[in-house]
Amino acid sequence: MRLGIYGRHYTSHIIMITVLGLLCYSNTFNSPFVFDDAMNITDSPLIRDLRYFTGSAELENTTSNAHMMGIKSDFKARYVGHLTFALNFKLNALDVTGYHIFNLIVHISNATLLYCFIVLIFRTPLFAQHHKSLHTQDHTPLLDSTDTQRSLPLAAALLFVAHPVQTQAVTYIVQRFASLATLFYLCAIVMYIKSRLATSFIQKLSTFAFAVIMAVLAMKTKQISFTLPVVIAMFEIMFLSASPKQRAIYLIPLLLTMSIIPMALIGENNSLMQIRDVDKAMAIASSHDISRGQYLITQFRVIVTYMRLLILPVNQNLDYDYHVYKTLFEPEVMISLAFISSVISVAILLYRLSKNPQHQYGPYLRLLSFGILWFFITLSVESSIIPIADVIFEHRLYLPSVGALIAMVTAATLAVNALTTRMPTVKKLILPLFLLILTILAIATYARNIVWQDKATLWADMAKKSPAKARPHLGLANLYTELGYISDAINQYHIVIRLKPDYADAYIGLSRAYAYLGRYDEAVSQAQIGMKLYKASYRVGDIPISYHEYFATTHFSLGNTFAGWGRMDAALNEYLTAIELKPNYAQAYVSAGNVYATKGRYDEAVKNYQTALEIIPGFPDALQNLYFVQQKQGRPK
Repeated sequence: MRLGIYGRHYTSHIIMITVLGLLCYSNTFNSPFVFDDAMNITDSPLIRDLRYFTGSAELENTTSNAHMMGIKSDFKARYVGHLTFALNFKLNALDVTGYHIFNLIVHISNATLLYCFIVLIFRTPLFAQHHKSLHTQDHTPLLDSTDTQRSLPLAAALLFVAHPVQTQAVTYIVQRFASLATLFYLCAIVMYIKSRLATSFIQKLSTFAFAVIMAVLAMKTKQISFTLPVVIAMFEIMFLSASPKQRAIYLIPLLLTMSIIPMALIGENNSLMQIRDVDKAMAIASSHDISRGQYLITQFRVIVTYMRLLILPVNQNLDYDYHVYKTLFEPEVMISLAFISSVISVAILLYRLSKNPQHQYGPYLRLLSFGILWFFITLSVESSIIPIADVIFEHRLYLPSVGALIAMVTAATLAVNALTTRMPTVKKLILPLFLLILTILAIATYARNIVWQDKATLWADMAKKSPAKARPHLGLANLYTELGYISDAINQYHIVIRLKPDYADAYIGLSRAYAYLGRYDEAVSQAQIGMKLYKASYRVGDIPISYHEYFATTHFSLGNTFAGWGRMDAALNEYLTAIELKPNYAQAYVSAGNVYATKGRYDEAVKNYQTALEIIPGFPDALQNLYFVQQKQGRPK
C-alpha cells in the first residue's frame, strides 16, 4: 500500500527526516529522569508489573490507599502511555537510555506521519482537480509544480523534527504522553484520509477501522486527543466531498470516541468532587490558585508566547515564571486577544477565498486556513477555561505545532511563489535559505538538549530564567543537598523562603541540610515548621492526594534527622508514619529496617528490607543491608 503520490522519493525523504532527528537528539540518551518523571516512572509502582494492565482487580487492590488515588485516576485516563512506561521498565528497569530511544522513535515517526499527511492532502480531489485544471492551461505556476508538492511535505516534516520547541516533549521522558498521543492522532487522520480516498471496499473498511482504533488509543494516551474527531470533521468539510448522510456514516464512529476521556475521568465510582481533587493532585504544585476566568485570560498571552516560540525559539524554559492576569482589560491581554482574533479571522477569510473555483491558489489558501485552525483547536484543551496549575509548558505545543508548521510552510510557499514570479533569480536562493534556517533550528535543538543532560544544568537554567519563582530555586537546593553542596543548598533554601515564606517544602529541605551538618536542633525546628505549613494549607476533610505524598516525605526527612541525632525511637516512629502515608515508600522501609537492625530486632529488619525489594527489585541499599543483617543472624543468602 503506497503512502505517497511520489513513491520513488518517499524512501529518501524518510531517511533525511530520520537522520536529522538522530543528529538533533544524539546527545539525549543519558539525560536523567527529572521533575514529574518521579511520580510517573521512578516512584510509580504501577509500571513495575504488567499484571496491573491486564485487569482492574489488581489495580483496585494496589491503589486503594489515599496516596495512590491520583495515580490511579491518571492511570485509567492515560492507560496506553503508562503501558509503554511499563514495557520500558520490563526491558530497561530504570536505565534512561531505553526510555529516550523510545521517545525519539515516536518523535521521528510523528515527523514521518506529518510528511505522509501532507502528501495525502495533495491526493484529495480538491488538489487533484485543481492541479489538473492548471495543467490544461498554457502555463503551470511554480506553486502547482510537482517539485513544490514534493518539497512542501518534506520541508514541514524536517522543520517539525528539528524545531527546538519540541525538545520538552521528546527529551523530558514523561512528556511521552504528549508525543505518543500525537502519534496516534496523526495516524488516525492519515488512515482516515486513506479510507476516504480508497477505491476498493476492503481497503476503505480496513483503513477506516484502523483510524478508529488509533483514535481510541489516542484518547487513552492523553486528554489532548479529545479534539481529534473535531479536526477530522474539519478536514472532511474542507478537503473532501460527500453527502451529509455519507459524512455522518464516516464521522459518527469517530465522534463517539470523544466519550472515552470523560468516562475515564469520572469512572464508575468517582464524583465530580473527586475529579477536582485528582486534577489538583496530578498537577505540579504552583504558586498560584487560578480561577477559570483568570486562566482563560492568561492563556491569551500564553498563546502569543507559543506563537513566538514557533517563530523565534529563544529563552526556552522548563518552568516559566508567567504572570497571571486578572482582567481582560489589561493592555497586554487586549493586544494579545486582538492579535489572536485577527489570525483566526484571517483563517476564516482564507477559507472563504479558497471556495472560489477561479482562484489560482484556492487549495493552498485552504491548506493555510486548515493549519491555522488546527493550531487553535488542538490548543483548546489546555489553553481554555480548564485551569491547570502551570499556565504554560512547551510540550503543550507539540500537537498544535503540526498545524502551525503546515500553515507556516504553506504561507512561505505562497510568498516565495509571488516573489519569484516578479524576480525569477530569487528562486536560486530558496534552498540555501531553507537549509540555513533548518541548520539554525537543528543546532538550537542540540544546544537545548545539552541543558537536559544534567539535573544541575537544568535546574540552574530554570533558576536563572525564572529568578523570582520559588520552585526552580527549591529544585536546585534539593539537588545541591543530594550532591553534598550543603552551603549552596542552604543559600538556595533561604532564597525560596524569601520568595515564598509559606513554602513548606523549603523548610523540609532546609531541615535536611541542617541535619547533614549535624545541626539537629535546627533541623527538627525547620521540619516542624514545614509540617505545620502543610497542615495549615488545607481544611480538615479537604486534604488532596498530593498532601499524603509530600507529608510522607516530610516524616521521612524528620526520621533521618532524629536518626542522625541518635534518637532512634523517634526516628522509627517517623519512618513508620511515612510508610503509613505512602505504602510504596521503599527508602522508608530500608530506613526503618536500619533502625530495627540497630536495636537488634533482626527479623523485623529483614521483613522491611524484603518489602523494599518487592517495591523496587534489586534496590542496592535494601540488598546490601539485608545481606549484612542475615550475616548477623548467621544465615547469609
